[in-house]
Amino acid sequence: MHPLLRGSARPSLSPPLIRGLTRQEPNVYRTYEAIMHYGEAIKHIINEEAGDGIMSAIDFFLTVGTVKGKLGETRVVITFNGKFLPHIEQVRCNPRPLSTPLNVPLQHVHASQSRRRPGDSGSTHAQPG
Repeated sequence: MHPLLRGSARPSLSPPLIRGLTRQEPNVYRTYEAIMHYGEAIKHIINEEAGDGIMSAIDFFLTVGTVKGKLGETRVVITFNGKFLPHIEQVRCNPRPLSTPLNVPLQHVHASQSRRRPGDSGSTHAQPG
């Protein structure tokens, strides 16, 4: 188990967050509760192991199974298998003064390939790697 998932410091769900879930089927409620509880740790692990981005929920597979625990108890294993999508930053190809309309063509640049140039006040420009 990843260290971020052990003894998560994230507080348990507060009643306002789960008020709408109390009428749901217990398995759905507990699965949602587990995701909300460990969500930040899962996010950090994804970013640590795969880079800055998200897991696709479109190109996605889910498997559910069971295993026997150390004491012989039945345990549930849920595996999310989603394609990793790196964050992509949109920047203007030909930077123009801010007073110019923003109908300038955009190009896609991976966040890991872009850096701010000294003196830039807000827009991000791609730098050749």
